[in-house]
Amino acid sequence: MSYLLDTHVWIWTQEQPETIGAKTRALLETTSDDLCVSAVSSLEIARLVSGRLLELQGNLDRWVRTAIDSIEARSLDVDHRVAIEAYKLPGRFHKDPADRMLARLRVPLLADIPDGKRCDGLPPICPAAASALKSPIAALERAE
Repeated sequence: MSYLLDTHVWIWTQEQPETIGAKTRALLETTSDDLCVSAVSSLEIARLVSGRLLELQGNLDRWVRTAIDSIEARSLDVDHRVAIEAYKLPGRFHKDPADRMLARLRVPLLADIPDGKRCDGLPPICPAAASALKSPIAALERAE
């Protein structure tokens, strides 16, 4: 099975590994599954760096290459199908185009969401809610 790292989980693997919840950390350390990252996450990171909302070790080009290599991840392509499908998600999904595209990459999304936390006014994505979506999303709740 493959897991797509949510942008913040990918950043934390490099910048703040102690921030990653116990369940997610265990999966990252023990899985023989395929870890993936998307160019959508690189876009989100570039926006954060450009807006001075995130400071990374070194320049962004080098950071992305090193971060992909260090977790032995593969890159997932974003194509026109993903972009179009991003706005066909059912119900009240995030308005953020990047989150919508990540959800449509048809790979379980590994997000580390604190228990009970709400994101952008929506309930956290969790395995039970994932069944309502056409693309599988698995969010691991952080053990507090």
